[in-house]
Amino acid sequence: ILTLVLTNGTKKHVDDKLVTFVNSPKQALEVASSKGFETVLIAGGGATNSAFLDANLISEIFLSVHPLNLNEGIKLFQGAKSEMKLKLIDIREMGEGLVELHYTR
Repeated sequence: ILTLVLTNGTKKHVDDKLVTFVNSPKQALEVASSKGFETVLIAGGGATNSAFLDANLISEIFLSVHPLNLNEGIKLFQGAKSEMKLKLIDIREMGEGLVELHYTR
């Protein structure tokens, strides 16, 4: 497992045994590729998701729909400048009302 942290802070590219800090989605994919990874899972908030969307680096989206109202909730893409059309390719019921939606571009 490789853990990459996308940061817009003052941390430069730091690589230790547990976490690698990167400053852009492109750099994240370059680091992952250099370590032999072909697939990357983006697990972040709306700003992180938007950074990858705007860099045109998202090929699939898995959305988990929980039977829970979070009031205002967290935006999937916060501040995105790009638009992406999706095609639904799979729906999985995960139990207890949880549904996973799988989209591709």
